[in-house]
Amino acid sequence: YSFAMAFGKWFSGDDKMAVFFAALGVLLGWPFSAIIILPMGLFILYRRRNTAVKWAVVSAASIIIPSMIVDYLYYHKIILAVWNIVKYNAAGGDSVLYGVEPFYFYLLNGFLNFNVVFLLMLCLPFLLVVYMLLEGKRDKTYIFLAGPYLWLFFLSLLPHKEERFLFPAYPMFCLCAAVCIYLIFKLTLRASEKVQSFGWKTLAKYIKKTIWLMAGAIGLIFVVFSVTRAASTYFNYHGAIDVWTHLHDHELGSGNLALSPHSIKGSVVNVCVGKEWYRFPSHFFMPDPSSKFKLGFVKSSFDGILPKYYAPYPNGTWEIPTSMNDRNKEEFDRYIEIEKCHYMVDLEFEEQAEPKYSKKEGWEVVMSMPFLDAKNSPNRFLRAFWIPVVSNKYNNFNQYYLLRNKRLVRTAEEVEEEKLELIKRRKKN
Repeated sequence: YSFAMAFGKWFSGDDKMAVFFAALGVLLGWPFSAIIILPMGLFILYRRRNTAVKWAVVSAASIIIPSMIVDYLYYHKIILAVWNIVKYNAAGGDSVLYGVEPFYFYLLNGFLNFNVVFLLMLCLPFLLVVYMLLEGKRDKTYIFLAGPYLWLFFLSLLPHKEERFLFPAYPMFCLCAAVCIYLIFKLTLRASEKVQSFGWKTLAKYIKKTIWLMAGAIGLIFVVFSVTRAASTYFNYHGAIDVWTHLHDHELGSGNLALSPHSIKGSVVNVCVGKEWYRFPSHFFMPDPSSKFKLGFVKSSFDGILPKYYAPYPNGTWEIPTSMNDRNKEEFDRYIEIEKCHYMVDLEFEEQAEPKYSKKEGWEVVMSMPFLDAKNSPNRFLRAFWIPVVSNKYNNFNQYYLLRNKRLVRTAEEVEEEKLELIKRRKKN
């Protein structure tokens, strides 16, 4: 958003605020994303020079100083967060510890998220060359569009790739696509005028009309792909959120445990995950108090470092936690014994290294929802875009389970039955 504001201010002639919002995105966001606003920064520096440097220094100071004050209040030491990010990712090259992807990763993700808009963005440089050759002039104002292409190229060179790294360039993707559409229309009008100069007025008229057809086609294609992508995300993956919602609403927050707090064994309710740890949505799906409901990790095939709770308030943000490392190495104090889990959330595959808890004695299925088995659904297009009937025919699904430990948790109905049984026994006596 800060980069979108920066470009907006620049286009409207407010270079000072453009520099401020650019600095805000770099210093409070992600420092490497400065590549996106590099052309704009160089243009402002060339045009303003001394004043541009002054604006940059003032903007940086107004952002960094409050940021360091807030960080000091939480960490009790002076740190420069933006430098820590650069030092870890650039100097050490340690990001590869968290996985690597092929060079075309961002091309696929760009199309998934923006479909025809992303394709138009990629076509813009070629179309721009054609336009300038036909017009016989060089328009330097288009240099500001270089930012997202530099960003895409830079990210593609890095071995570790994540979809979220593209986010800072999203507004510019849309802008580049809009400029591409503008050039297509302008070249179409130029072709119409050229045809008309040969005396073919009827043909020129039809060529002009294709502009509206192209506009409608681009809009329709974008809407169709976007809707089918959103539908695919929902139908293929909503099972995980449904399970966590059911856990909160019907088991923990206002369900069995809330109605019958004495139905559990132990003072803490452990909700456990194994290989599905990274799909835990957030603690908004765990009711208060946080001291009573805890997320626990069960050993799985994942052998990297897992998250850890902060130390108790008020010292939690500045105490140095134990059993941490920056090498993504497994820390064994994260794990909890499966026997201590009151609930288990897990996705089960036909073949997996972990036990199938839904089939283990002492566990009962509270809820299960279908969840896409991407590995055994070979058609990428039908996985990514939902087509009624067809997608379900070619995609395969596994079950996303919410399991209850019968040894540790009794339902409200079971507790009520025991009370009635106890009353009956007392009457007999």
